[in-house]
Amino acid sequence: MFSWKYIPIREGLWLILSGLVKKAVIADRISTISDFVYQFPESVSTFFAWMGVISYSIQIYCDFSGYTDIAIGSALLLGVRLPENFRLPYTATSFSDFWKRWHISLSGWLREYLYIPLGGNRISNLITYRNLLITMILGGLWHGASWNFIVWGFLHGIFLVLEKYVQDSIDLPWKENSFLKRGINLVYQVFVILSICLIWVFLDRELFLDRLSF
Repeated sequence: MFSWKYIPIREGLWLILSGLVKKAVIADRISTISDFVYQFPESVSTFFAWMGVISYSIQIYCDFSGYTDIAIGSALLLGVRLPENFRLPYTATSFSDFWKRWHISLSGWLREYLYIPLGGNRISNLITYRNLLITMILGGLWHGASWNFIVWGFLHGIFLVLEKYVQDSIDLPWKENSFLKRGINLVYQVFVILSICLIWVFLDRELFLDRLSF
């Protein structure tokens, strides 16, 4: 027999409220910044261009994770617990870490049904790099069947391949120095997040085509 006492009502309502705030308060409002920058790119300074890139990145996250929070919260009110789909992705310390935090259901599906069946990282480094590229390109096509999504997936694949190559093949001299290692890791983390923010631009098809024609 159904009983409300087994339903996490407070948690469900909190997730729904969180999702509404992300979508209606943050994403919809901050989109005015990125929309202006992308409509008039020649008239803004480098600083405001970066503001547009970062605001667009925040918009995408709050838009997507907001809808997800609403869905998870609504499911909780019906007694169904859906898995977490975003885990603070912009705190990622590497490109591979980002894909453990962003759209977890999609990245998990791509890993289980594409990357691992292709051979994963079990055969050789070269095959691993190929598998990463194929997986990310097809992951881009999952978002839409156009060139901008292919480029978006390809760029993520390239960064994952380069990161994997450095980890596997290069003996980094600062590994033994904990202070230097922390500093380098922090710099790399900033590089990762800024790179991901830049790559988001390719999700906008009109902007992508406009930049090509330019």
